[in-house]
Amino acid sequence: MEANTHFNKSHGFTLIELIIVIVLMSAVGILVAQLFSQPFTQYEAASRRAELASLANAAANRMQIDLQNAVPNSVRVDNTDSGISVLELMLVIDGGRYRYVDDSDKSELDALSPSYDDNSFHVLGGMQTLSSIPLGYRMIVNPFNTSVLYTAASSAGVSPLGVVTPGSGFALSLTPNIVSGSAPEDRIQFTSADFRFDILGNGSPRNRFFISNTAVKYRCSETTGELTRYTNYAVGASISNSVPAGANAALVLNNIESCEFLYQTGIAQRLGLVTLNLRVTENNEPVNLVKQVRVFNAP
Repeated sequence: MEANTHFNKSHGFTLIELIIVIVLMSAVGILVAQLFSQPFTQYEAASRRAELASLANAAANRMQIDLQNAVPNSVRVDNTDSGISVLELMLVIDGGRYRYVDDSDKSELDALSPSYDDNSFHVLGGMQTLSSIPLGYRMIVNPFNTSVLYTAASSAGVSPLGVVTPGSGFALSLTPNIVSGSAPEDRIQFTSADFRFDILGNGSPRNRFFISNTAVKYRCSETTGELTRYTNYAVGASISNSVPAGANAALVLNNIESCEFLYQTGIAQRLGLVTLNLRVTENNEPVNLVKQVRVFNAP
């Protein structure tokens, strides 16, 4: 008798085999998902950090522009209050070099004589940008000291030592091209009253003057996580870390975890140096930015 060696080729699988296959495929799927998801997670984190770094760098560049257009010796900082850092400066709108004589006999030259009363002078080479000087703009000569400058700027009347023209009741008038040709000259007049610059000295060592219309304050608060730029406010003799009353405010950067502004005043051997330290965080992704800006302080 011959044994039956034929089997049914449509033989199926058991429930146990099906469960084993499902478990194995699930494990492989989880492993593959983890392998592929990690690069995407890292890419998202890197993109987030790059965006934070770009925003922080843009904020620092905005501050750098103002610092490099600051009135000499007008930069000051305050870090006395924990969680708040403040940087303040006076912004140069325009400026130039004044015709200078060292006594009051200057009628033919129309020059500026520090320590003597003046009512007009010629700008050698002309102004750089302004064709007229709006009401409220102030003229600065020889801002040799930060304390003296801000004491003068905060005074509504005649400022001590004649560093800054008065903040009220005083106007500047500009006549472009009073002298034309290859060496043009503009003329600035004090239309309200005479003014005596640099009562105790001889004026700017380089015969420079500056036109300014506002102070600029950067206030960084770790509590709110915001860096804000303030303009058009009444400047004080001493720096304050509070929000200036009535100022125009513009948000520069948010998501700030910590910040600090440092300033090394300039000396004969080097320029002033401002260090900006910013740390921004989003979704537990931190970025630290340190930027140093040279500040020109020659009056």
